[in-house]
Amino acid sequence: MKKKTSIVSSIILITLLSGTLGIFASSDFVHSVYKTNELILLEQAKSEFETQNKEVPDYILEKIKAEAEYSKTHAYVLQKREKEIQQIEEIRKNAPKDEKGNPIIPIPTFTKIKPEPYEEAGQVGNREYAESFFPRSFTYNNDLVSAITSSYHVIVSGIDKNNLEHSFIIHINNIAEGDQPGREQFDFTGKGPIIFEKLIDDHIATFKFDGDQEGYFDINDNSISFSAYGEEE
Repeated sequence: MKKKTSIVSSIILITLLSGTLGIFASSDFVHSVYKTNELILLEQAKSEFETQNKEVPDYILEKIKAEAEYSKTHAYVLQKREKEIQQIEEIRKNAPKDEKGNPIIPIPTFTKIKPEPYEEAGQVGNREYAESFFPRSFTYNNDLVSAITSSYHVIVSGIDKNNLEHSFIIHINNIAEGDQPGREQFDFTGKGPIIFEKLIDDHIATFKFDGDQEGYFDINDNSISFSAYGEEE
């Protein structure tokens, strides 16, 4: 009896997933130019400035660029879901049947899809660029200072508005696997604003802190050093 109940539950779950995700992940939708609502609004704002023959503010252009990258990443997520649904349908079609003709579904395994790398890896931006990677609510208590991208990572720095001695670096890992965190925050005291400068070998993000002091973030090791890159601590 328990086995039959499990089979029925699996079929119901897969059917719901197929119906729900299919609405958002059809081939035509994923393969078209996907845009988030925020990107659509930003492009409308840009169009209004251009219609009035006014210069488009830099922060709008920077947000459009960042949001376009996010839209691309999200499109790959939808594509991944579509492939998962296709695999489920194929499994259902070829699965052995129980005495009532219902498919006996094994636990499916899905092929991982690696996102496309950032086209402009190594780009460094100021506060507006850093804010483009976070919801607006995050900036209520935090002043973002700087951001830099590698092929698959985003590193952002900021300061706590309620405690100016508290600064931080946030590492966003777009290819996190297994027990790796997709987002991790590192907190510091007395380091002042951390400002990223350049990307070396796609994994070393150098920065300035406490005025002209030098440091770097090692993406591969997920570690931070408050000394110049290449120097012994």
